[in-house]
Amino acid sequence: MNVELGIKTAIKAVMNNRVKREHIETLENALANPQLNDNYWQLILDK
Repeated sequence: MNVELGIKTAIKAVMNNRVKREHIETLENALANPQLNDNYWQLILDK
């Protein structure tokens, strides 16, 4: 699964109260990744 798809899946799971450990881990890893800057998150969250 590509990074963007994993992040989107994790966000949807959180919004629908269907959170699994892998969703949290995906979001933690993405937030810790310095290559995913504010512009990236803005793009992901505005879709």
